[in-house]
Amino acid sequence: ELLGKAGERIGSCSHLTHLYLNFKNNQIGAFPDLSAFAGGIGRCSQLQSVALDFANNKVTSSFLTALAQGSLLQSGKLSGGIGLLTRMKTFVLIVEDNEVSGATLEILGRALQGCVALEDLKFVVSKNEITPKQASKFLSSLSCLQLKKLDVNFSETTMTDEHF
Repeated sequence: ELLGKAGERIGSCSHLTHLYLNFKNNQIGAFPDLSAFAGGIGRCSQLQSVALDFANNKVTSSFLTALAQGSLLQSGKLSGGIGLLTRMKTFVLIVEDNEVSGATLEILGRALQGCVALEDLKFVVSKNEITPKQASKFLSSLSCLQLKKLDVNFSETTMTDEHF
């Protein structure tokens, strides 16, 4: 509930251009209000740089899905989600040493395609379970972006069942 309220309050900051949140080394896990958090961030249409550090927690794939998609309204349109941040130039997401699976990486990659100004992407997903095929699909989904700097860290990730 606290994270959702934080997202709602952040979403009311209409002039916010830079956001850095550090939740590293907590016991943050699956929250029922993640879509409220993601929706709040997605409403900050002036954001140019976003850095979210959730390293060493118990964050699951549902977090990445909520961050990517925000809330789905009854009209079928998205409310929030990072894909609506069309002015964002820099995005840093650190979910190292959590409980993230690779299935949601492609959803995140597709959402980032809405970030048409994105130039600098840093994504740290080390120490999670990602298959090589899922990692490859994520990286392929980034090909349409106008990136100038890309830093993706899959170190110490359990790459299972398939080969590149």
